[in-house]
Amino acid sequence: MTEDNAVRKIINKNINWSGVVTVPVLGWKPNIYARVEKLEPTIAWQKNVLQLNVDIKLFVVHDEENEQELNEHSDEKKIYTNIIQVSGYVNMHHNMTTKDIQYVNHKLIVEKAANRPGQVYVKGVVELEIGYIARATLMGAVKEFLTNSPIRDALISVQELEHGETMFTATTGSEGKYNFSDIKAGTFRVVASAEGYEPKDSIAVVMLHDKVDFVLHREV
Repeated sequence: MTEDNAVRKIINKNINWSGVVTVPVLGWKPNIYARVEKLEPTIAWQKNVLQLNVDIKLFVVHDEENEQELNEHSDEKKIYTNIIQVSGYVNMHHNMTTKDIQYVNHKLIVEKAANRPGQVYVKGVVELEIGYIARATLMGAVKEFLTNSPIRDALISVQELEHGETMFTATTGSEGKYNFSDIKAGTFRVVASAEGYEPKDSIAVVMLHDKVDFVLHREV
């Protein structure tokens, strides 16, 4: 990846979570703690959605100030734990891979805890900061004027604006769509042509993402 087709970006995502820790009927006041055991980013749904899977470990810890009360319940442990799993999703609005993710920082907050018979209910939020590389992309679709149906195998040429030199080419798929996922930023002339149709051109201004659609007329 070159410097002229990539932009470093940061996005924030908060995931609310809740869970329970099984405990005996408490005769002492617990302290509640939590930590992130595992954080795994994956790419889902046609490569444009970032899925963040987080494992959170909850701790219910005996308050040392109530040591005497704990000794009176000698069958009780000092620490009770549980691991909960939560997921969050971020629409990235463009295709990406896990290699584009530079880092994921997290801050785990316990907002509320409540004692219930046989369990402690814990609620909180994990605040995530994701640093990633966004690639410049150009995409669009080609359709027929009369039927509005997609045109397959249309040739898309990306040309230098000043001299008309062809820099990138692609063909449309069965749905009439094309995608340049590693194009450099800039201003270009985009030409769509297909057998039996009059060619058409348009201007693309690619700063990060641009979409250029075409409607072609049949040749007379």
